[in-house]
Amino acid sequence: AKVLNAALEDGPYLLGGELTLADWAVAGHLSFADRIGLPMSAFPTVERWLERLDETSAWRNAAPQGA
Repeated sequence: AKVLNAALEDGPYLLGGELTLADWAVAGHLSFADRIGLPMSAFPTVERWLERLDETSAWRNAAPQGA
């Protein structure tokens, strides 16, 4: 999460200004961060990135029920 946080400081998404498959692939692994005890609050840039993804209907509709 520390490396991801630093990478996202250069732009709103992993590869710059546009949402790409790379964002979906990495974010999928963080879907259950709270359940496994990963302290996302320690990584504010990652939290903002995940919030941007949550704004897209594709991401919200793909999330497992109860996530």
